[in-house]
Amino acid sequence: MIGPVGVVAVRQWVAACVLVVGVRPRLRGFSAYQWRPVLGLAVVFATMNVSLYAAIDRVGLGLAVTLEFLGPLGWRWRVRGAGRSVLCVGGAGGGRRAHAAAAQ
Repeated sequence: MIGPVGVVAVRQWVAACVLVVGVRPRLRGFSAYQWRPVLGLAVVFATMNVSLYAAIDRVGLGLAVTLEFLGPLGWRWRVRGAGRSVLCVGGAGGGRRAHAAAAQ
């Protein structure tokens, strides 16, 4: 097996190749000022994906994806208050309980 870092590396390279073939940007036309946010976003995506795949490797797909989903959703609920996010949080919690019950 190639592990979480290898999976992320393959995903990033495949995505880059597909985008280069599909969009065909003029890479030499970008200045250093334009490359900084592009490379910053690539680092953020790579870090996020390595974290997710490492979590999946350790705790399983269901729990890892649930936690990935509940983090931003909980933050939105805290910042914006109740409303539609209550339904989303309740649905995610119910799904987690159902997954835990099915796993036993």
